[in-house]
Amino acid sequence: MVEDVCAEHRLPCPGGHAILDSHHPHLWDANHLRVESPQAPDAEALATAAEQHLGGKNFRMLTFLCESAVPPLRDPLARHGYQAANQLLMILRNTPPPGDPGITIMTVTSEELQASRVASLIEDTHHDELVGRELISRDAVIATAATLGCYAAVDTGEIVARCQTYTSGGIAQIEHVYTHAAFRGRGCARALVTSAARDVRRKGADLVFLVADATDWPRDFYNRLGFADAGLLPRLLRYPV
Repeated sequence: MVEDVCAEHRLPCPGGHAILDSHHPHLWDANHLRVESPQAPDAEALATAAEQHLGGKNFRMLTFLCESAVPPLRDPLARHGYQAANQLLMILRNTPPPGDPGITIMTVTSEELQASRVASLIEDTHHDELVGRELISRDAVIATAATLGCYAAVDTGEIVARCQTYTSGGIAQIEHVYTHAAFRGRGCARALVTSAARDVRRKGADLVFLVADATDWPRDFYNRLGFADAGLLPRLLRYPV
């Protein structure tokens, strides 16, 4: 897994491993417990391990490789403040058609994308600039384990939408799809995702996937672009108070 290669520390925990990175302390994906066993570990032991490994943070995230491990843990971990926030694995079944030819899609460098990413995080999610900078720094770490691709929709010389790809061993993930508020509804995201998918396929990726919120509207959007549901990626989260 790319997250294993990128982890600063990978330590045993009940049913799996703690993935930790002190250089990116505000990023959930860089700091969480991953349950790998199909059998549920002891809920109290798992909650205790989360406190031990993530105790200095105001969030907790437990991810699961097997759905079968989750049901016995829901109720006991709910008493510790955890709630389900499942993601969905979506796999591209067919090469999508080209996007709107009226939208200019360019490949850009990671550096060119940085200002756009930080600004969009602050604009849409109320993160502070520190989180944006950590995400940019995390990209550099991921680039040591996978080939990083950056795509942008450009209007009058400005980046108005963007996405990235991570490719390794014939597998490509599309990630960080975002359109600035003033340009939504114009087909930018469709053009970006289809361009990125066609590009990584052309470069040899046999498997192209992305991860979407299992209950949010982008799932239907990606279905229309040719991505098929391929299974839940269960997560239990405890949000900042």
